[in-house]
Amino acid sequence: MPTRQPQRFAPYRPLPRLLLSIGLIVLLLALVAGCATGGPERAATEERGFGQVVLYVSVPAASEAEVAFQVTAVDAKPAEGEWRRLTAEPFRLDSEHMRGQQVLLAERTLPAGQYQALRVYLAEGSLKRKGKVATLANPEGGFVDYPYSFRVRPGQATTLLISWYPDDSVAEGYLLRPAFSALSRGGAAESLQVYVTNEDSNSVSVIDRQNGDVVKTIQVGQAPRGIAFGRFEARTKLFVANSGDNSLSVIDPVANEVEQVIPLRFGEKPEDVAVFANDVRGGAVFVANYGSQNVSVVDPISFRETDRVQVGRGPCALAVDPPLDSVAAARGLSFADLNLWQAYRQTFFNVYVANRLSNSVTVIVCRVSDGLAERTSELKVEFSPTGLAVDPARGKVYVANAGSNNLSVIDIIQFIRGRTTDAVSTISNIGVNAVAVAPDPFFERLYVLRSQPPEVDFIQTAPTMLRAQTTPVLGVVKVGLGPNRLAMDPEGRKLYVTCQGDDSVQVIDKTSRRVETVIKVGRRPYAVTIIP
Repeated sequence: MPTRQPQRFAPYRPLPRLLLSIGLIVLLLALVAGCATGGPERAATEERGFGQVVLYVSVPAASEAEVAFQVTAVDAKPAEGEWRRLTAEPFRLDSEHMRGQQVLLAERTLPAGQYQALRVYLAEGSLKRKGKVATLANPEGGFVDYPYSFRVRPGQATTLLISWYPDDSVAEGYLLRPAFSALSRGGAAESLQVYVTNEDSNSVSVIDRQNGDVVKTIQVGQAPRGIAFGRFEARTKLFVANSGDNSLSVIDPVANEVEQVIPLRFGEKPEDVAVFANDVRGGAVFVANYGSQNVSVVDPISFRETDRVQVGRGPCALAVDPPLDSVAAARGLSFADLNLWQAYRQTFFNVYVANRLSNSVTVIVCRVSDGLAERTSELKVEFSPTGLAVDPARGKVYVANAGSNNLSVIDIIQFIRGRTTDAVSTISNIGVNAVAVAPDPFFERLYVLRSQPPEVDFIQTAPTMLRAQTTPVLGVVKVGLGPNRLAMDPEGRKLYVTCQGDDSVQVIDKTSRRVETVIKVGRRPYAVTIIP
C-alpha cells in the first residue's frame, strides 16, 4: 500500500553562487573533454551519461477542494549546474476530475547525477466554490520550487511519484500555491505487479494491481514489444523483446531492474517472446523475429542464444504449451485425449508461431529435455494472423486473424495424432481487425481484441445449432485508441488492454463489462503480462 512522507515540501533554497560556478566549470570541462573524443567511444560515453526520468502525479480520493490550474513546464535542479527542462508540454491538473487518479506529467532523458529540486511553472489557476469559479493569482515569477532529492543513473529509469493535495493548494484565499509531496511505495509482491512494454519510450511500466498506479519504470532496449515471464532455478525472470536493437532484456521482478541484456545473433526485429519453464530440466525462451523469418531459442540460465528455427513470413506472435500440471487439470477433454496429451508432454512441448505474412501458424515441436526443436509443421489459418493464445482447459489454440471475419482454432490433440488437415477449424462472424485473443478458464468464452473499432468482444465458444447463422458475440466493451494486446489477471476477474493511441492500459471488469480504470503509462504501450 502507498505511504507518504509525514512532511510536505518546504520552500527550496538554492545553492550558494560559488558552488554553482564550480559546477558550471566542471560541466564545461566535461563538455570540452567530450568533444575531444570521437566515434563509437564518444557515443558509448554519452549513452552511459544519461538516464530516463518519469514523473507521475496523483490526487488522493479524499480531497474536497475543487482546484484547477495549468502546468506549463517542469524543471529539475542538479546538485551542480543549471536547471534542466523535464517537460514543456502543458498539462491541466483538475482535482474535481482527478480524485483517486494518477497521471503521467513528464518523461524525458536527463544527464546522470544527483538532483535536489523541482520547479513547477503555473498558469490559469481557479477555485470553485458553491458552483462559482474564482480566478487564483499566480505565485511570484509564475513558478514554485520544491525540494526533491533523486538520482538519475546511466542507462536506467527513475520514477518520481508525487501526490498533489488540492485542499492545501490555495494560500490566503486567492494565491495559487500547489501542495505537493513525494510518495514512497514499498515493493509489491511479484503476483501483484503488471508489466507493460512502452515501444516509443524504450521502457517497461510496472503497475501495482492493488491500486492501479504505476510504481516504477524500467529502462530497457530500443522499441520493446513482446514480454513474457518464466521461473528458473526458483527465480522468476521477465524477458523483453527489443525490436529496435535486436536484443532481449532480462528483468528481475523482485528488484525491478534489468539484470542482463542478450544480443540476438540470429534474429532481426524481434516482435514477441514466449517462455517454457521447467524447474527440473531447465527450459527455453523463444523469440519471434519478424525481420528474419525465424525464431531464436535462448537458454534462460546461461543467457545464450542456442538455436534458430526457420518459420513462415512475418512471425509476430508466440505461445507455448502449458505446464504439465495444467494439462492434468484440463476439464474439457475426454479421458483418452487427456492421457494422450500427458504422455506427449512427458517428452515434447509445442511452440506456436503466428506468421502474419504467410497466413499460417508454425508449430515447433521441442524436446522437454533441452528445449531444442525436434521438427516443425505449418498449419494454414485465416488471413493475417496477429495474435494467439493456448487454452489448457480445452486443448485448443485460438488465433486472431486481422484480415478475416473468422477466428481460427487449432486442436492440439488432433495435431498430436498427426491429423494436421483436421486440426484447424474456425469460429465464424466475429468481425475483422482482431489483433489478440484470450481464453477464459472459467467460462465457455473468449475475449477478442479488435483494433477497429477499438473494442473487446466477448465470444461464446460452446457449440450451438445456429452457429453458422448467428454471431457468437455475447457483448462488446469499447476501449481506447489503437488497442494492441490484452491479458487476463490470474484470478480471472479483469482484462488489461494496451492502447497505443492514447498511451494507456485500460482495465476491464469482466462482470460489469466496462472499463473501470485507465492507467497512463509510457508512449505507445505494446504488450502486457501479469505474473500469477
